[in-house]
Amino acid sequence: MVTLLPMDKFIFSFGRMKRVGMDLSIYYGHEFECACGFNHELDDNTELLCQGFWKVMAVCPDRQDHITAIKIRMFLMVKFLGFKSINGARICAEDDLQMVKIMLHYLR
Repeated sequence: MVTLLPMDKFIFSFGRMKRVGMDLSIYYGHEFECACGFNHELDDNTELLCQGFWKVMAVCPDRQDHITAIKIRMFLMVKFLGFKSINGARICAEDDLQMVKIMLHYLR
């Protein structure tokens, strides 16, 4: 089960962020554990908010109020080993939504 954090701690725990520039199409079809409690497949409809060093921040495809930090596990930067969900957050207040909007504004 993915650990849910308050939005400010979740954003801080993600570390350095930049807008998504990775081509993740080679990972489509692989599942990740979502903050909503279910597993979802990464595909071209998965909304990614930002990326870090071999990790991405994804919005739940079923419930738009859940965000998950997903680590892309690799062996020697060549072989894909799967996804590991680090933690997640739920947008439950207007302040949380504002934090996400501000974060996205400064990434562009």
